[in-house]
Amino acid sequence: MAAENTEPKSVLIIQIGLAAVVFLVASRFALLSYFNVQMDGEYQVKVASHKSEQLMKLRQSEQAMLAGGSGAMPIDKAIAMMATKSRESLGDTMMPKPSTDMAAVVGWGQNPTGATVPSAAPAMAVGDAGTNALTDSGATALVAGDAGAAVTASKVDGGAAPKADAGPFKSPAPVPSAPVAPKATP
Repeated sequence: MAAENTEPKSVLIIQIGLAAVVFLVASRFALLSYFNVQMDGEYQVKVASHKSEQLMKLRQSEQAMLAGGSGAMPIDKAIAMMATKSRESLGDTMMPKPSTDMAAVVGWGQNPTGATVPSAAPAMAVGDAGTNALTDSGATALVAGDAGAAVTASKVDGGAAPKADAGPFKSPAPVPSAPVAPKATP
């Protein structure tokens, strides 16, 4: 039986493999470049050369408004005007004023104005951790200091009967900590 006893030509195999990789990379680059050139040409024909009449009318009306001085002005003109005049000479609209927005201080403990959250629902009693009567599936009354669900005047919602009030909230007694014995070292 005949067998091939010669060594494989590994140098030739490596050269052919590298040539194939270089050819694939070069052909990918060439195809992407060709695609980009063709895409740019189509973009110029279909999009860039077409001028929208609505866009042209809009730009003309904006230029007319800027040139006419109807409140808005170009930024360079506004900068030049602010450099030559003081803010006080431009009237009350440019003067800084304190904010009247109280949203940032609502709930703040040291709120100087006493601002509260505007709400359509009535405010809950102080110390009440119960549920709001308007949002509690049929509950109609609040009990201050109960730390539980509101007592209802009627069982409209079909739920369980209201339970007696548990009384005001009491903080739990501190839990004593057990002494920790030191570990013995061997």
